[in-house]
Amino acid sequence: MRIPPEILRHWKLSYADKAALADLPDAVEPFFQADPQRETEPAMRGGLYRIAHDMGLEIGVGAQGVFAVDPRNEMPDCFVNSSVADLAAFLREAGSFQAGVAGMDAVEAVERVVEIRKRLERRDPAAFAGDGRWWPMVFDQLESGQM
Repeated sequence: MRIPPEILRHWKLSYADKAALADLPDAVEPFFQADPQRETEPAMRGGLYRIAHDMGLEIGVGAQGVFAVDPRNEMPDCFVNSSVADLAAFLREAGSFQAGVAGMDAVEAVERVVEIRKRLERRDPAAFAGDGRWWPMVFDQLESGQM
């Protein structure tokens, strides 16, 4: 994902998060589509800068991490990841799984999803801790073959 440097320099994010934005893919269908804002001020509630959307939710980053936010305020905000680098790693894993799942039987696919989930839980435990987290919902859908 590319955000013009003249915009990005104004975003009040850590250097690490700004650098990691370049590692985000343009898409991991159906749950991540890059859609970075072009404004210098946060475009989302909570002081978040929009970086993508997910089937009706906007995904934004701020000082407290990455969140999925319902722009219609019908659903509560949903924690995604602790950092943009964690989000990039999670998206790579999910995209790699999706690219290779076609050749797997159902048991093998579920085993692979469980393995990936355990690895990612070790990387960013907050992404799976508590109710209303985004990645558990994604992994539930991956395990059930809905993606």
